[in-house]
Amino acid sequence: MTTGKKTKKLPDPNIVETYQLGNTTVHIADNAYHDKSPEAIKQVWKDFYAAGWVIWNQDETKQHENQREENSSDDE
Repeated sequence: MTTGKKTKKLPDPNIVETYQLGNTTVHIADNAYHDKSPEAIKQVWKDFYAAGWVIWNQDETKQHENQREENSSDDE
């Protein structure tokens, strides 16, 4: 099935570190930072950090909701 979208060739990664975790190999590339100013890089990290906290808080909220549901079903 064709969607009509053209695929964009990504540049080769500039791998700066490699880790072996069990049967998995993880390569760390820094391509995203090559053409950015120090201020832009700092903003990327702030955005990343903020997104992480949103995800963390969503998970915490789901855990609390599940706990309340379990507790309320125990009371019945």
